[in-house]
Amino acid sequence: MPSIIITGMPGSGKTHLSMKLASELMDRNISTLILHTDIMKIAMRQFYGDDMRHAAYRGNIQHKSELMLDIITRQAFKADHDGYTLIIEGTLAAGLDLPDSLYVVLDISEEERIRRIKQKHKTARDDLLVDNLDEYRVFLESHENPKAFHLRADQSIDELIKIIISNIKPTSQSSNLS
Repeated sequence: MPSIIITGMPGSGKTHLSMKLASELMDRNISTLILHTDIMKIAMRQFYGDDMRHAAYRGNIQHKSELMLDIITRQAFKADHDGYTLIIEGTLAAGLDLPDSLYVVLDISEEERIRRIKQKHKTARDDLLVDNLDEYRVFLESHENPKAFHLRADQSIDELIKIIISNIKPTSQSSNLS
């Protein structure tokens, strides 16, 4: 089964969607792993130090993404080889180009994004409400995979999952999708 890459602005619901999608796939007996790029970035600090500090949208976004893409690509090929679905969640996966993978961009209005951010943990909320994300938005748009399809983040999570599953190209290992 191909990897599923989910990107979008902070607050668009990438993590929530990834977790619910993984749960749905596992309920269908499809082995699934989520690779959360924010958590991966934290783990990579031991190798890259200051290059991977701070939120993904701060500092040299391009450089952070480049450092991650090789590792993400290797994990995706391992998932393909080992027969499990890899859900790659996070904006640092922008620019990833994996064959036969499904690329999803969650679109959200700025008003709804701010509303969701206000519900986050205080640390994340405070940073995301004061930081200017214009450069980050431009980075995401300029690194969007041409095969990506856009979903409205304000749709129900069940509807989003239904749309994603209906767009997965079945393989012999994903026959439980229907």
